[in-house]
Amino acid sequence: MKTTIDGVLCDTATSMLIARREHPPDPDEELVGDTGYTIELYRNVLGHYFVIETYGMAYLPTKLLRKGEAMDLYESLPDKRRDFDDAFED
Repeated sequence: MKTTIDGVLCDTATSMLIARREHPPDPDEELVGDTGYTIELYRNVLGHYFVIETYGMAYLPTKLLRKGEAMDLYESLPDKRRDFDDAFED
């Protein structure tokens, strides 16, 4: 996925996935629309942080995050792909 926000390129192919949360669809909740969701936190090559959220097949708009916001989100995501120091080095 690739988009530009306020002049910042947010490209999952060239950015580092830092952490994520995935909640698969609940087959018992199929009738009420539980399609699952994924939240992924990235850092692009210039050090900007962004988050991508998907609910089922729908993507929410990509959001840029300040470093402090990204750190808070990182702490709440269970699947860490990078340790804290690597994710938030200057």
